[in-house]
Amino acid sequence: MSSPSKNRFKKQTSYKRLMYKRLSVTKWLPDYNSEKAVADLIAFRLVTDSEQDEKIFTYNPLVSKHALPNRKL
Repeated sequence: MSSPSKNRFKKQTSYKRLMYKRLSVTKWLPDYNSEKAVADLIAFRLVTDSEQDEKIFTYNPLVSKHALPNRKL
């Protein structure tokens, strides 16, 4: 018969394996640093700005690309 500590260890390792399998963030999060975070924030900002500009041009025919001189398209 196995001891309770061995059963607990088996259960903990199976939970850990399941967590790594189901939550992919646990794989890349330990390597994530501030440099990558800044790059992701810049990319997020650029994508959201371009999506907002597309919505303006799509839904309002009176607004042209020249109406927003300070925005890079």
